[in-house]
Amino acid sequence: MCVHSGTSIVLRRALAYSDGKQDLAISNANGVGIMLGNGDGSFQLQPTLLKGRTDFLVAGDFNGDGNPDLAAVGTIPSGAEVSIYLGNGDGTLQPAKNGWIRDHVSPGGAATADFNGDGNLDLAVTLGGAFAILLGDGDGGFQPPSFHPGTGWMPMAVDVDGNGTPDLIFLTPAGIEITLNER
Repeated sequence: MCVHSGTSIVLRRALAYSDGKQDLAISNANGVGIMLGNGDGSFQLQPTLLKGRTDFLVAGDFNGDGNPDLAAVGTIPSGAEVSIYLGNGDGTLQPAKNGWIRDHVSPGGAATADFNGDGNLDLAVTLGGAFAILLGDGDGGFQPPSFHPGTGWMPMAVDVDGNGTPDLIFLTPAGIEITLNER
């Protein structure tokens, strides 16, 4: 679940390492920090922060090793960028794998699900009047994005029509926009 709160983005209940305690990834203009859960509602901030502006975080196992990974979607001077941080299983992350999405736009949200049914997690990222689907390769990388029209932001992957495939729900100024997955 991704929750936007002011300048920070908090990822709740998405990171649970081998100790079974819920951890947090928090993002703001300074970078991303991992806070390991103590199991009593308190957290310990890890000393290593991933530097760089990150607008949105989503967690998932992008390389199939059983450890939670992070996808950080941010704005850079030339446009939007996705960075994948593979988790080591102990609250630390490997250096980012970066990938460009689109020039001259800012991201409006991200969601993850297996959109094409191949068993690998994929990403959906909203980008000013469109959204991109990045198909995961199962090793923590993604194929080049495919772009689709859309006016919403803050996507959520949900099986709206009950056919067993994840659809996308976006917030819009008028309410919500639903894009059905026709795989």
